[in-house]
Amino acid sequence: MSTIIEYYAPFFDLLGNEDRLQIMFMLHGSQYIVHGHEKMTAAEEKSSLKTSIIAEGIGKDQSITIYHLNKLEEGGLVQRVPAMERNKPVLVWRVTDKWLTFASEFELDKKVQRYLKEKHPDLYSE
Repeated sequence: MSTIIEYYAPFFDLLGNEDRLQIMFMLHGSQYIVHGHEKMTAAEEKSSLKTSIIAEGIGKDQSITIYHLNKLEEGGLVQRVPAMERNKPVLVWRVTDKWLTFASEFELDKKVQRYLKEKHPDLYSE
């Protein structure tokens, strides 16, 4: 049987990187992020965002962003979802149930909303 420390240590190891924590907050709160002319809803997109939007949001280029997304995917916190935009393939990312359980246990919803309001007021919409 694993201890609570052994259970949560991998989460905190991954989230100890500021870029990765920002990525998770953006993905978790994607229902509040307006991109293009449409507001995505969690029910429609299950907390999904394109790589380019995530990169812009954390202020990093796409190669660094993809590096961190791959690490989060290896840890089971995000998954990639192939999508099409204007008949071209794009890479979309979303949180997993594993992340949603973690976020719920630590009551992160309001913290995510506050982060998005403060850090991305131009993208945030209630």
